[in-house]
Amino acid sequence: MWFFLAYYPVIFLLGLITSYEDLKKGIIRNKWVFASIVYSLFVLLLFSITSFVKSGAIDSIYLLTYFTNVAFSLLAAVLFWIVHLWSAGDAKLFTAYSFLIPLNVYVYGYEKLFPSIAILVNVFVPLFIFYFLRIIFKQTPKKTINSLKMAFEPKKVFYLFISFFAISWPLFFLSRINILFSNLFLVVIIIFLVMSLLELFVPGEQIKWLLVVALLRVVFDRSIFSFYFWRFFFSFFITYLILRYFILGLSFNYFVKQIYIENLKPGMMLAQKIIKKGKSYVLEDAFFTNLFEGLKKQKGKEIVLGIKTLTNKEVKFIQNAHSQGKIKQHNIKVQEFVSFALFLFVGVLLTLLFRGDIINFLINLIGSFL
Repeated sequence: MWFFLAYYPVIFLLGLITSYEDLKKGIIRNKWVFASIVYSLFVLLLFSITSFVKSGAIDSIYLLTYFTNVAFSLLAAVLFWIVHLWSAGDAKLFTAYSFLIPLNVYVYGYEKLFPSIAILVNVFVPLFIFYFLRIIFKQTPKKTINSLKMAFEPKKVFYLFISFFAISWPLFFLSRINILFSNLFLVVIIIFLVMSLLELFVPGEQIKWLLVVALLRVVFDRSIFSFYFWRFFFSFFITYLILRYFILGLSFNYFVKQIYIENLKPGMMLAQKIIKKGKSYVLEDAFFTNLFEGLKKQKGKEIVLGIKTLTNKEVKFIQNAHSQGKIKQHNIKVQEFVSFALFLFVGVLLTLLFRGDIINFLINLIGSFL
């Protein structure tokens, strides 16, 4: 239908303009985002009026799916912003793309409640591969080996295995009956979110409850007594383990830089925790292995500031503490941000080109030759 084609010029214009301005000026202006959303709603209104005139009814199923997808996109965008995976501008831009891309585009890896997750897959998978290769080739072999040792430390692997086994039970069940979380990429995100929440609210105690759930699964979930289950489970478990501990461990050194405390500015994101020690403060590296790292409680430690984007007040606090001798170090580690608008645009183009997420497209393509 013509209304599907009406979205494409605005998608390309929005992508080109925001990518250029983000790369050159580091900003994503609200006027482009809001104008795109208004335009998408105008086209949708014309489509609904045209459908009503022709058939005497509007496509209520399309509209319900469309706005459900927008709601989930907004939720994901806000969540990623809260945990500092992208900026507020990137969150708004992703939401605008969710408004602009018609639902008939999503074919491969289609998620009924959240079709726009295909955009996230097409953004983060190429981004991960690109930066992973850069990290591997730029890191020394010694650092890579140390990161591997940290990732596969036996106690950590055992704890993660129990956690993954327990939390994945309801999600795999929902996936099998096709109610929710049928997209495996979404399952991994949800597991990461649940584990992060458990570590936030019951630090050091969540393993007790997870062991109970794991034992209940052994008793009641008969699907685990099959080769297919364990092949499927270990493929995701090992991938999750490598992503969360090995890749994030390597990326900590790659995406972190040291600056003089005097040069701190609002908007910068800490890569170290500031911990109170008597009347002074110490800096401790904070590896990003939890979505809510900056809010986590740690037994015996009073964390004054964790991983977070600094406000003007917090910058002044750190600088004053340093000038008073309460922070002995002269340098502090901060995260380096990536210009995300261009990657979002590339992800959108991949979504349009492959009619969904690229992983499922390739799986179907390979399956057609086998």
